[in-house]
Amino acid sequence: MTRLRRLVLSDKIFFLTTNLRRGLAPFSPRERKLLSHTVAAVRRRRQFQLAGFVVMPDHLHLLVRPLPGDPISVLMQELKYVSGRRINIARGSRGTLWQKGFFDHFMRTPKEFAETLDYIHQNPVRKGLAQSAEDWRWSSAPAYAGLECIITIDFIDLPAQSEKPLS
Repeated sequence: MTRLRRLVLSDKIFFLTTNLRRGLAPFSPRERKLLSHTVAAVRRRRQFQLAGFVVMPDHLHLLVRPLPGDPISVLMQELKYVSGRRINIARGSRGTLWQKGFFDHFMRTPKEFAETLDYIHQNPVRKGLAQSAEDWRWSSAPAYAGLECIITIDFIDLPAQSEKPLS
């Protein structure tokens, strides 16, 4: 089989990553803001919980809990389509903005969730784009530090950080 089949799992938190198509200019600060607002708009429409995110110059990471029965593939298709149109309009360009497909992984334990959230937040620091995670405006890190965030975050109540599976 040449294509992976995506599992449709109810009540799971997913770590999602999508990349800008190779050869395109990185997202400008204005485009990162536009992409953040697009995530918020798609979230309102699809009513998923957003536990974490970061918009990087060439990719996007999300931690989401979709509504039961709402496939992540449909959520990502809508997000990529809407953001691609908006950013192409802003750039005065045409064509595909995102690489084909996306990466997904569902969180199995609260510990894995916490480690993934930290990975997302530290991404701009590791890339030398910010001194601290909270300094990167296009991320949920400010919200977790009690600061203003570009998108409202859902603080998902999880069991104590352990290896116990998420249910």
